[in-house]
Amino acid sequence: MTGFRGKVLPGGDDWTLKRSDGVVELDLRITLESDDGALIHMTFEGIRDDGAPGGPYFRTVPRFETAEQKYSF
Repeated sequence: MTGFRGKVLPGGDDWTLKRSDGVVELDLRITLESDDGALIHMTFEGIRDDGAPGGPYFRTVPRFETAEQKYSF
């Protein structure tokens, strides 16, 4: 499987926290409903540092959770 399609369901949200060193911590949580009806909870945690040497630095770690065996990869 190379990918899937779906839609983001209402109810997700994102939060940011700006630390005293200027780095922004990111927390995004959404639920995706795939075209075949599977529900996939997605979280993205990361940081953004606009003052990093060499220019802005942005890093996120996506996590996917589902009970649907088809997407247990």
